[in-house]
Order: sequence, then structure tokens, then C-alpha cells
Amino acid sequence: MEFKRSVCSELFFKVGLATVLFFCSTAGAMAADPYPSDAVVARFTIDPAVLADVKNSTELVDALHQELKVEAASPLDFEVVVHMQGNLYQNREQPPHAEGSGIMLSLENGEPVNDRIKDLRFYTYGDFSETEAWDFFRGKIQEALLYSMNSSQTFEAGDDGTVWLTVVDVVDGTRDVEVDEGNMILELGAELNYRDGSKFGSKEPPEGYRQIVRTAQLVLAPAKAEAGTEPVAEEAVAPSDIPKVEEEADGLTGMYGFDQSGMLIEKKDGQYFLSNPGASETRFELKAAGENFFTVEYDGMPMEIKFSVDDNGLAFAISMTYVEYGNTIKLPRK
Repeated sequence: MEFKRSVCSELFFKVGLATVLFFCSTAGAMAADPYPSDAVVARFTIDPAVLADVKNSTELVDALHQELKVEAASPLDFEVVVHMQGNLYQNREQPPHAEGSGIMLSLENGEPVNDRIKDLRFYTYGDFSETEAWDFFRGKIQEALLYSMNSSQTFEAGDDGTVWLTVVDVVDGTRDVEVDEGNMILELGAELNYRDGSKFGSKEPPEGYRQIVRTAQLVLAPAKAEAGTEPVAEEAVAPSDIPKVEEEADGLTGMYGFDQSGMLIEKKDGQYFLSNPGASETRFELKAAGENFFTVEYDGMPMEIKFSVDDNGLAFAISMTYVEYGNTIKLPRK
């Protein structure tokens, strides 16, 4: 009897221990869930090694353009726009100098995204190309380092506005980083816009949901300009000098939109056509009005179509402007 009690006691102990461990591990896994069912998530990261040799603002933004990563997901059944922005400050006692980048990522309910921003489906404000958007962001960062209320006044710029600096630390958003006097923090994060059907969307998540934005904090230190190494601004290329995209490698054709429907751009015999396959089989001829710029009579209504293209000539969004009303709709490439 004593032996049976001992065996039973040991068995119950092991079963109980296994049960406890199961629930503990389950709870731990739930607590560590990177994409909670009640939260919209956006996390920014960058490998500090790619910033080690940065010597000025141009090289800094070039590195961000090529290597900044974002991990994001949304459980909502409508679009959420992740608009990347930068906050510049010296300490948390002052409000940061906030600058929008014009670079946005569209999240829809489904699989999360986790990659370099340049490799994800992103689009920009207005008619910026990929390079133009990053150049705009660089200009805003330079202005904030030199002239903002948060500026330490220790950063120097060359004749072309390029600011000389180094990146002395990279810290994720789990803690507030402290800096030495004279240094500045560039905090890379996002403003979220919930496209819930209202005219401009909402900056706040719907009731019952929350948002988790993890930033990347770059500590910038002023540096002296190196003799003979003043950055050379790229010479602007006139639109007439830009080679046209050959039909075999066309970067404009494809479907643009947010959901199951959308606008289709096709090309036949060198001519572009616009259609809405979900509504009609009618195709409307696009007439060239400039570089990646067309006009069209869509169902009898004059419309302007502008393509936003990346550095490889691939369109990642279109702007559709109703001429009569001045309303513009921005559609990312699917």
C-alpha cells in the first residue's frame, strides 16, 4: 500500500507539474506574442554596423534608405497607414521637433510585414519619387539639427546644407536614451492613420484596440567637415533627358488599389489604358501630358493620372485627380 501511495503521489506530482509548466509556457508565449489580436504594431530597427562609417547627413539618410527595417501588423479589417516620421531632441524635458518623411506603408488585415522599408510596398505623399521622398526627409532632418528649438547649435553644415555628424549610439524604443551635451537624438517611429471610412481617417485606434510603436533612437554627435570631402549634390536630370521605359520592361502597368477591386493600367501597341475591372470592361485611353503624367476622360469626367516611381522606374502608386473638383485619390500598387 505504501508503495502504491508513493507511486500515485509521484504520478500526481508529475502530472501537476506538467500542467503548471504547460500553463506557464502558454502564458509566457501569449505575453511574448509579437502581434496581439487587440493591437496594431509597428517596430523600427536598423543594424548599428551600417551606421558606423556615417560622416554626414547625406550618408545617414542614404543608410536609412537602404537598411531601415520595419515590422508591422494589424488585426483590423480596414486599412491602417504607417507614416514614418522622425523626432529630433536633446532631452525628454522638451517636446521633440517632429518631421514627417512622406514615406508610408499600407497595412491590411492579414500577414504581418517584416523587411527593409525599401523592399516593402510603400508609397509617398504627393508626386514624390522614392529618392525625392528620402531627399525631402534629409532636408527636414538637416533643418532641425541646425535651426530647430531643440538644436544644440553645435552642428555645422557645408555650403550645400549637408550637416557633418556621426552616429555614436543606436538604442531601441524600450528605454529613453540619454545624451551628452551637444549631441542630438533622431528617433525614427511612425504616426498611424486608421482609415475607418471617415474622410481623413483617425489618429487613434478604435475602441478596444491599442497601438504599439517601437522606435529606433539614433544618437547623433556633431563632427567637423573633412577637408576635400564636401559631399557633391547629384545633378538634377531634366525630364526630357530621362529615358523612356521600354514596353518590354514597363514599370507602369499593373493593378492599383487597397482591396479586391482597383484600377488597372494596361499597355497595348505602345498606348496606355485605364479600367476598373470590378465595375466594367470599358477601357479608357491615357494621353501623355508629361513624364509619368497622363490625362484621361474617365466615364466622361476629365482626370489626371500621375505615377510615383522608384529608382528602378517601377511605379508604386498613382494619384488620380478629378480636374473639375480638384479631389485627389492616392492608390498604392497591389
